[in-house]
Amino acid sequence: MDIQALIWITIWAISMITVVVATHYHMTRFAAFADVISTMAQRQALSALTTNGYQSSSSSTESAGAGISSSGVSIPNWNQLDDPLPDGAQDPFSTSDCGEECVAECVFGARGVTVSAGDVRFALGGSSRPGWTTSADLIQAFDYYGMRSKALAMSAGDLWKATSSSVSSGQPVILLGNWLGPGPLHWIVAVRTAGLVLVCNDPWGGQTKLLVYSDFSRNASGQAVIVQETMSHHK
Repeated sequence: MDIQALIWITIWAISMITVVVATHYHMTRFAAFADVISTMAQRQALSALTTNGYQSSSSSTESAGAGISSSGVSIPNWNQLDDPLPDGAQDPFSTSDCGEECVAECVFGARGVTVSAGDVRFALGGSSRPGWTTSADLIQAFDYYGMRSKALAMSAGDLWKATSSSVSSGQPVILLGNWLGPGPLHWIVAVRTAGLVLVCNDPWGGQTKLLVYSDFSRNASGQAVIVQETMSHHK
């Protein structure tokens, strides 16, 4: 191979490398830009709901304010930190009763029967059983109350889609994640979708938690339980 051919081959190789690098750079920039636009849209929806003071309702489909359509169910949003035992005493395991409180809310929604988180924990193993629960524990609790449920374990993206679909069709989804920040995992109940926002009952204080996908994907554990019952009772 003469020197001229070698030069041309080198120039061609450099050109191809430049094209590949430039294409990758622009595709990365485009993906980042698209992600920013999506996040901005989600944040705007969240801001609109917050500004309009979102309140859940018993209807299956409603307006959440600011032209945002909402669909799902309404069940009680109870406070695990203030849910006395049947004898009136404060539950000693209240700080770890999030899973039990979520089950209790869904039991009322489906059956119209009020049970405490302590009742659910007792059904799972007695009054001295700590409150920490797994998906299997929640399934066992629903079986005890004669309710159908299904455990999920999947990526955050797939779980977001599955949760949105289930909630929109009237089946709440109990979600495990770092919803209270770094530290122990915590159960909440997704009850409605409102535009790009997932509306959840948070038993830690009995608050309504509004989640956009960026927050969901960052904090979801990938574990969840779908409650496969009609929620016909609400407060």
